[in-house]
Amino acid sequence: MPLTRRLHLDAPVEVPRFTVTGLREASQHLLLWQARGRSRFVVGSSALTLTAGNALWIPARTEHRFSVAPGSALLPMFFDERAAPEVTDVPALVPIDAATETLCLALVGSQYSLVQPIARMQQMVLAQIAAHLEIPDDIELPHTPTARRVARHVILNPADQRTLADWSRELHISTRSLERAFVTATGRTWRRWRNDYRMRHAARLLATTSTSVIEVAGRVGFHTPSAFARAFREHHNMTPTQFRARAAQEATPAIRLSA
Repeated sequence: MPLTRRLHLDAPVEVPRFTVTGLREASQHLLLWQARGRSRFVVGSSALTLTAGNALWIPARTEHRFSVAPGSALLPMFFDERAAPEVTDVPALVPIDAATETLCLALVGSQYSLVQPIARMQQMVLAQIAAHLEIPDDIELPHTPTARRVARHVILNPADQRTLADWSRELHISTRSLERAFVTATGRTWRRWRNDYRMRHAARLLATTSTSVIEVAGRVGFHTPSAFARAFREHHNMTPTQFRARAAQEATPAIRLSA
């Protein structure tokens, strides 16, 4: 029997509708688990309805507001951003399976306990979140397990500065083999593939969050805003500021599950 049912989260409860606006966590990521019912969210410029059995990952400094339907249960979990390098820094939907549900419920309880042994619990929940984040189908990935591991790390950590030679030493594989795996599967060198993904990720941050251009630059591995702006314009044919202004005018119907 699911843990939520044993703890009566599915039983009728008189919880009125309520709305919370103008939220932004300064240095903590937020995971909001819809344990029962539904909630309506606006995160950045995107909107969605969160239903029971799912959670919404909201990175630090991301503006959001939400309205919880009557009788619903929306449970929050907080994570220091320094402790979550392997989890995406854009909003994402996360399905909550039985194992993750058990961990989430334990973590929620520990956050409000006088004794808070939550560090290990947080890492376990974060590991589950990272495992459930799907790579969008339109991102070309290398086929070999080792090169795919490198690619997935870049997708979750686009600011990582490791070179192909660094990965080669760490994974005990030749640089040539890694490069060949990227070229064969994607038609691009490792460096070109990484730059293309960084520009894609930067565009998503600009479109779905209020993160400053300077911070976006840092999140995708650029040390200076000018270098980032130059690379972004070469890739998208417009400046980051122009891209954000255009994105704000376009309605985005929902946040997709993404890495």
